[in-house]
Amino acid sequence: LARPGLSARAIEDVPVLVATIHREYSEAGADLVTANTFRLHERNVAGWTDPSGAERLVHRSIEIARSAVAD
Repeated sequence: LARPGLSARAIEDVPVLVATIHREYSEAGADLVTANTFRLHERNVAGWTDPSGAERLVHRSIEIARSAVAD
């Protein structure tokens, strides 16, 4: 991954894509959905945005996952 935080950036840059991935896994029969929180710690986030935003990104990631699979 050439850009820092690439997987984490998807939460802000392409949330519709992240939600689509969650939804497709659910539709395929997944019993468990995890949020896209990989590398969302302050040290990593500091490589591309304000590190104080790490917690906000975690909450946003959970929100995307939950809304994507809500009945």
